[in-house]
Amino acid sequence: MSDDAGLIALSDGTSGGLVAQSNGKLTIDFTNGGAGGVNPDASYQLGDDTDPTNKTAFNVSNLDAETHDLTVSYTGVDGGATGDGTANIQFNIYDDTGTQVGTVSEESTSATVSSVASGSTLYVVVNVDTTGLTSSTSLSGTLEVSA
Repeated sequence: MSDDAGLIALSDGTSGGLVAQSNGKLTIDFTNGGAGGVNPDASYQLGDDTDPTNKTAFNVSNLDAETHDLTVSYTGVDGGATGDGTANIQFNIYDDTGTQVGTVSEESTSATVSSVASGSTLYVVVNVDTTGLTSSTSLSGTLEVSA
């Protein structure tokens, strides 16, 4: 089943080709469109933390008939980006009022969003900060949403 069709659905937002559905999975890929990834000592934002319900990297929707607590976790990042105290890749999670309800990064690898009602959508903005990292550091990982 595709990520955008599950009981807890993940769907791309307004960030263009960097966030897309590919082979049924939601992917974030900074090499899409011929780019070579992200530069060291740079920052990127997919979506907009000041307007997350209209400008979002991707959405998480509860398509089930019941309310769920959702756990969001991020794992698999290269050791060079972990343990330095800097959230080099950060997923900010907002409810439908634009209130931040959770944050996950390679430094704080999981968060729980309580009582996500049936039919409601969470909006995720992705911030990438490569300050202090080298071109060989990988921020690749797996984001998992579970109920």
